[in-house]
Amino acid sequence: MLDRDDAPRLSFFVHDHALRASVGSAQIMYDQMISLLLLTAHPNFSINVVLAETEPNGVFDGSFMLMRYAKHAPTVAADTRTATLFLDQRGDTEEYAYVLDELANVGLEAEESRDFVDKLSREYGKAR
Repeated sequence: MLDRDDAPRLSFFVHDHALRASVGSAQIMYDQMISLLLLTAHPNFSINVVLAETEPNGVFDGSFMLMRYAKHAPTVAADTRTATLFLDQRGDTEEYAYVLDELANVGLEAEESRDFVDKLSREYGKAR
């Protein structure tokens, strides 16, 4: 999908705890970090790590996707414990856009995030 001429632009904010939480073996974690590093080579893909010590209070409280379209109004898919809510009311989408702005203010820049993931990959690589 990222190699298409009309590839979507994908931007992610990831809490550093999510990158450090071991899911499986050190090999699996190493492979996941390498996959993230390879994805950052695509011009339409970015990841920004939000460090725990810089987390804005009350902003990083759950996963969601804000989808913006050229010809349609934005939509948010917000995950709850038992369902995903799709929100398309202007006030709702503006609130989630605000959250992304706040995360952009405190998250690491793309290159810093790439370095952070690279450092984790080396740590997991040594542990395998």
